[in-house]
Amino acid sequence: MKSTSILAAICFTLCITVSFYGYAQEKIEISSSRNEDNSITYTYEKQTPGSHLIILDIQQITNAIPPREFITVSGRSGNLFTLKPINEKTGINFRFSYSSIRGKYDPKPDFNFVYSLPFKKGKEIKVDELSAIEERAGIGKPENWKAFMFTTSSRSDSVFVARKGLVVEVVEDKDRDYNLEYSFKQEANYVIIEHRDGTMARYDVLEKNSVVPEVGQTVFPGDFLAMAGTYDKLENKQLRFWVYYLNELDRDVLRNPRRMSDGNVFYSHLNPLFLTSEGTKRLKKGDFATAAIHEELITAEMSRREKKKRSTD
Repeated sequence: MKSTSILAAICFTLCITVSFYGYAQEKIEISSSRNEDNSITYTYEKQTPGSHLIILDIQQITNAIPPREFITVSGRSGNLFTLKPINEKTGINFRFSYSSIRGKYDPKPDFNFVYSLPFKKGKEIKVDELSAIEERAGIGKPENWKAFMFTTSSRSDSVFVARKGLVVEVVEDKDRDYNLEYSFKQEANYVIIEHRDGTMARYDVLEKNSVVPEVGQTVFPGDFLAMAGTYDKLENKQLRFWVYYLNELDRDVLRNPRRMSDGNVFYSHLNPLFLTSEGTKRLKKGDFATAAIHEELITAEMSRREKKKRSTD
């Protein structure tokens, strides 16, 4: 194969920066190579695991059928698409720009999947619900908004995984502020875990340098994740938790990052079912619930190999 420079002139990386969706920008590199039959193969490389949606903005194409505009990539590298010439004696002219955002295109969330409460079995927690920053600013909240703040009576609490998934992002280098008290702080330690149905869970406000799993590791319900943290005082230890998925894609906003804060959002939230000692239920503000877990929940999404390994450990 003969390498050629990519014909895309611009690369944007989209990041929902307004509130809860901010993540470390992922630079996805796209390269191209021209084949002997005049076709062109495009490949990608990225540094982190997990699903990312690549959005193509096709500016010009001749002598080839346009590729799909929305492409989900999961591995760290791979083939993106191949353009084949309609007239094999003539070259292909293809110009495009692209952007990317974390998540799967057209996911199929399981709205009735049962999650474990992300605390040690037997731990009683108090449930509060978080308001969206967008709502406070008077520009409306994300679709199906649901985000929890869990607190307990102790100053030191372990956080556990609520559902099997792939650890796709870890931030754990943020210090708490001893001088002020916060209801929300943009800089916090967190973990994002991607599930097989395309949803993601964010475990937010964790203690600095307490996260055990590494990026790229598969984790299971009941696995130790980290220690609950605080923005400020020790008595304000908490865990903020929500499940969300990539949903709406507005072309106008995708092409104009300045409109990212106008209330249009790309993610929808899911109101999970939780297993508790009191039964399986959806939680609401003011509830008290006791964490529970059992073998059926732990192994629900395990492969045969994973179940066999668990039985021999």
